[in-house]
Amino acid sequence: MDSLHILAPSNEELLSLAYDEEVLPEEKREHLERCEICQQRLVTYRRTNSRLLSRLYRSVCPGAVELNYYCLGAVPEEERVSIASHLLDCPACTDDVAEIRRMQAAFEPFPPAVFSLRTAARRLFATLVVQQAQPVTRDMAPSTGPLARGQRRNDAAGHHHRRRPGHDRRDFRRSGGSSLLRASGQ
Repeated sequence: MDSLHILAPSNEELLSLAYDEEVLPEEKREHLERCEICQQRLVTYRRTNSRLLSRLYRSVCPGAVELNYYCLGAVPEEERVSIASHLLDCPACTDDVAEIRRMQAAFEPFPPAVFSLRTAARRLFATLVVQQAQPVTRDMAPSTGPLARGQRRNDAAGHHHRRRPGHDRRDFRRSGGSSLLRASGQ
């Protein structure tokens, strides 16, 4: 004890006060309010406790994933025993496990289906009507290049390539591609 006064709180009493575990008796609390030495001791204990908590708090606790697996019973025996013994000493993890178990109990993996005529009709239509993809060739694809402006494609020798029969713009428009051509400016 750093203070020689008979009413000065002991180190253990100040530690308990720093941890917010204990209330001092009336006469020692009055002494603490007047004694600068005891106030400084209490400040030192609180500062040390704060530093330890910030650096070590839950550093040995299992993570949230491990606690979830533990609650599901999906951890190996050795890890299950380790977590169970940790839970005996750690109120924070015990609270986490209680919350996880509440959430798991309330979880409904397959909620009852609500029948909707509209949804049923859409699903039926989707299974009956199989949409066919329309093939698009390079000459028909909308773009901003020379083919989109109506120019012919030239190869390295300067020869013009002809469009294949059945793949001109009129056939493309008849097959439903007119919106693509209009969107690209053709």
